[in-house]
Amino acid sequence: MLLCEAALKGLQGINYEKALLQMRKNNEVESPDPWLYGRYLREYRTLGYLPVGIRNCVSRHLEYTYQDWCIGRLAEHLGQEDVAQEYFESSKKVWNLWREDIACFAPKNADGQWVDPFDPTKFYAPLVHEDPYFYEATGRQWEYNVQHDLAGLIARHGGNEAFVRHLDEFFDQGQYRSKETMLHVPYLYIYAGRPDKTAERVRESLKRYFHPTRDGLYDNEDMGCQSAWYMCSTMGIYPMMGQDLYLLSAPIFQRTEIALGKSGKSLVIEAPQAGPENLYVIAATLNGEPLHRAWIRHREIADGAVIRFELGSEPGDWGTRELPPSPMSMEY
Repeated sequence: MLLCEAALKGLQGINYEKALLQMRKNNEVESPDPWLYGRYLREYRTLGYLPVGIRNCVSRHLEYTYQDWCIGRLAEHLGQEDVAQEYFESSKKVWNLWREDIACFAPKNADGQWVDPFDPTKFYAPLVHEDPYFYEATGRQWEYNVQHDLAGLIARHGGNEAFVRHLDEFFDQGQYRSKETMLHVPYLYIYAGRPDKTAERVRESLKRYFHPTRDGLYDNEDMGCQSAWYMCSTMGIYPMMGQDLYLLSAPIFQRTEIALGKSGKSLVIEAPQAGPENLYVIAATLNGEPLHRAWIRHREIADGAVIRFELGSEPGDWGTRELPPSPMSMEY
């Protein structure tokens, strides 16, 4: 995922051809201990999913399928079309564990039968990392980790309005946590045309989960992800992992300047009206030109740029029409 994102963003100093070979080896060669590295290949290939009996089988399945898309995208970026198509096709396996009657990913036995009864809001082990189905979270909390086909997820919930209601319920019932597998969820409203909802949920999360105290972080600071989410969210620009896409929301700072390496260029983010009450983007410009969408590509800011937000205390229609592309339907 990281290597795919780095390649798409043009980061130098990495041999991406060798990286792709290693990624393919990790995903195509049988591992002596797939719990620690590599994959449970036999089940994934023959069944098209990971069955009950493999710990964290459903969340691991979700990770495999997004990794497949990332490998495919890197291969496509390097001009290896046959490899790309093979992995893109494999990434579609994600829906093999989608259970329509509960509108969530769910565990399935090797014989093709669903585990029943199954409640996607519950844990099924005393220690969350030993849950038989999902790693350190419930099925409902893992549901949104289909980053390569968010359009497919929205469609399976009945369209944009129904998906917004589903997200509202998720947050209002207290299911959201500031945890690695869920950090991107507040930004998914943007995919359904409701950046105002993203603004509200991001501000709620900033207030609830981040405090200037000794125990000011809600969860473990694994690889800096909590601080990274905080920094990106306060600046109003959040990267979608594994892709070259950034999702935009209202900054809390009036001005932020990010030096772009040794180039001498900068990304400047301006929001003159930034303040506690002004959490909605009313309008925006990119390098002086109107920006009507709540997302941008890395190439639009890679050589330096100025993003300017006009903020207000009431939502408008900014960002509601031109929605972010879902990777499975992206045109590069």
